[in-house]
Amino acid sequence: CVRSSAGGRRSDGTRTKLGDHDDVHVERAHCRPQQLLGGLHPANTLKGTVMFSRPTTDQVILDCRNELLNAVDSAVSDPTVKITIQMLENVLRNVAERAAHEIAWMHEETDLMIGFADEVETTLGKSDELTAARSAYNSGRSDSLHLDDVSKTYGLAGECFSVAMEKVFAASHTALHLRSREILAIRLDHENKIMGEWAFVGRG
Repeated sequence: CVRSSAGGRRSDGTRTKLGDHDDVHVERAHCRPQQLLGGLHPANTLKGTVMFSRPTTDQVILDCRNELLNAVDSAVSDPTVKITIQMLENVLRNVAERAAHEIAWMHEETDLMIGFADEVETTLGKSDELTAARSAYNSGRSDSLHLDDVSKTYGLAGECFSVAMEKVFAASHTALHLRSREILAIRLDHENKIMGEWAFVGRG
């Protein structure tokens, strides 16, 4: 924030008051109001705020979605543009859902897929393909929570799951086949939550 020095003087010798525009200096950056979700907040209301966690990514996206619906859509009369706005609103809602849960879901599914691959190997025995897929997972996996790393680990686990499923189908093992369907159902449920009621509004 910008303030006059409390003990400054004008050229005529009179003392300045706090807030006068002469004898100005810039104070620490934390004095400035900062833009947060919902508007400007004075610096003293931000003490103790954890800036990396609030607002969360999904909250920021949903705030943009609300702005699109409440401010932009109401100011638009062109039917074609309104359709585009509805499509963008749908995308933002789905992206917010994904941002809120994507990493957790991939971690959950990774554990399920690797667990299934291990169960298949224990039940049906080793195979060169499954051993190679499992080795690639072991050497390429990461405990990092960065999205790219989580996605890479998820992809390696998916290859193990795919190879394990092929082995199950070849052996016609009913119990393992049913277990693989349970895991696929969980994946589908997550995909449905991400997609929501996805539709290209007004288009065939």
